[in-house]
Amino acid sequence: MNTRGRYGLQMLSQLACHLDDMKPVGLKEIARARVCHGAPRANRGPLRKASLIAGRPGRAGGYKLMKPPSRITLREVMEVTRARCG
Repeated sequence: MNTRGRYGLQMLSQLACHLDDMKPVGLKEIARARVCHGAPRANRGPLRKASLIAGRPGRAGGYKLMKPPSRITLREVMEVTRARCG
């Protein structure tokens, strides 16, 4: 498992912990979790492009999962966060 994949999983797991929250989860809140230290900024783009997360800009913005956690597979996250070669 590469670093981007590990960070992607950590970000998704933090968002899954906030499923019942009405408002999106901000990057600062995600990064505060020990397990996810430094991870958010590295993987937002690929996770958004794959429609695993959605983001809302602005002061009250943040991220939410677009699928139930039970429908997100490890393989899917690894493929999405895989580093491009060449």
